[in-house]
Amino acid sequence: MKTVTLWCQAGKHEWERQSQRGRRPLNCPEHSVEADTTGASVEKIKGNLDALEKARAVKVQRAQEREAENIANRERIANEAREKVPVVQAQFDEARQAEQKAFTKWDKIKPGSLKYEAAQEAWEAAANKTDRILTRLMSLTTVARTAA
Repeated sequence: MKTVTLWCQAGKHEWERQSQRGRRPLNCPEHSVEADTTGASVEKIKGNLDALEKARAVKVQRAQEREAENIANRERIANEAREKVPVVQAQFDEARQAEQKAFTKWDKIKPGSLKYEAAQEAWEAAANKTDRILTRLMSLTTVARTAA
């Protein structure tokens, strides 16, 4: 069988062994973790595991803090939406009345005249304003209900 020369990273020296399949070891048998009689490597591994556990605990704590912050933000946004709903509802009622007045005015005018076209444009503008306010009102109502 063929012999290969390898470098021991722990002992900083060359060593030889018979060629084998698989990954080459980083350390010679004398400096491997299994051969360590002082327990330094075992303590190092335990220390690394403890550090990983602490890091995981910190990560979990931060995630919980972010979730609590997100919940608080959603509740704040919902409260703001609840406060705005009555104001926007009043705006919607006013816009709907203005749209109805514009429609009534337009409906009384004889088709084909300049006044008819102007009244129709005014009615369409009032209808568009009503639609925009209604969309905002629906959005606020949804936000207010969702976070509750």
